[in-house]
Amino acid sequence: MKSLKKLKGTGYRVFQDFPLNVRKRRIKLLLVRRKILRLNKHINVLVSGDRLYVQNLKFEWFLSGLRHGDSDGSAKLSELIIGADIKDFIVALASNNLPKDYFASKEHISSSPLPKNQ
Repeated sequence: MKSLKKLKGTGYRVFQDFPLNVRKRRIKLLLVRRKILRLNKHINVLVSGDRLYVQNLKFEWFLSGLRHGDSDGSAKLSELIIGADIKDFIVALASNNLPKDYFASKEHISSSPLPKNQ
């Protein structure tokens, strides 16, 4: 990683590789991030390593689902998002019962302030 500056401007990119267990947690957290941004695109959401930060609050993924400290993360997320309960989404994600085309469905997308092309 020290020699990355030598690759600047060459078109090559280097990404940090994560162990398999971290990659699996990141996949879940990235799906949660995507769901949050569809519900509220103005909220600050970041995935760093195997942690999710929402409004600077740290969430972690465990086999049982999303956690915020020692408490249920889905309840805390619902407070932050305001008006959206994502507990069912988290439960489906934890049990691997989320349909593969879940994000393809328009019913999960919040209304956009942009006008539709006609």
